[in-house]
Amino acid sequence: MREGMQFMCEMGRIIRPKPLVAIGSLVIAIAPFVPRYRSASLWLRLGLFLTAPFGIAWSVLGFYLLLHEIGGKTSLPWPRFWALDHMKSNIAGLAVGMLVCLILSPEARSLGRRKRSV
Repeated sequence: MREGMQFMCEMGRIIRPKPLVAIGSLVIAIAPFVPRYRSASLWLRLGLFLTAPFGIAWSVLGFYLLLHEIGGKTSLPWPRFWALDHMKSNIAGLAVGMLVCLILSPEARSLGRRKRSV
């Protein structure tokens, strides 16, 4: 019983971020079309829209690697697993870098503030 609970905790920890990132990426892809961001500059809207495929690709690669995991080991040939695992890390770095640039831009911060209605 204890081993089953430990397995469930490990699987929850492994699977949980992937759907959250995929859903968040879809939200980010839709954000440029929301009325609040329609007045934003083209680079900010394109940045939001182009960040989404990286998050979705990270989730898909993670699920693919998880699907080919048997007993804590991969069923893929080692070179293919190694390449996909490193590609997943590179994609995550690109997505996080793009998000940091977008979040730190003064225009994004000004759009994030609520406008006072007088």
